[in-house]
Amino acid sequence: MTNKTNFIVLLLALAFVVFMFPNFFLGSFLESTDVREREVQSNDEVHQVVPIQREFDGTTYVVSGFVDLPTPCHSLSTSISVFSTDPKQALIALRSEPGDELCAQVITPREFEVSFTAGEDALIRATLNGAPLNLVLSE
Repeated sequence: MTNKTNFIVLLLALAFVVFMFPNFFLGSFLESTDVREREVQSNDEVHQVVPIQREFDGTTYVVSGFVDLPTPCHSLSTSISVFSTDPKQALIALRSEPGDELCAQVITPREFEVSFTAGEDALIRATLNGAPLNLVLSE
């Protein structure tokens, strides 16, 4: 074989190896691209539509509903802040945390309920992990 034939065979063998094992050669590039895509997606505002039930007895609100979480293993915690503006504003802050165990990614509705004291004209807003939610009063 000549040097030219040896060179072509070597190039074909190298191309075959790169084609068969792309993660070995391109793994860090593919991983960094994937991370950038996740960062862009996490910066997008997600407006999940959340149907809620709202009860008001003249002084106290009880607000309940279901919010979608990424897995059945995620836990949900709630906190409420009422601001003394005119009219009063209530912010329901929902926070989801992944569980410790390995879990299938299946969107799972999780129930929440909060109560707070405010006037009849109070404005109610909610967030999930800092992203605003679109609250819709169910009939």
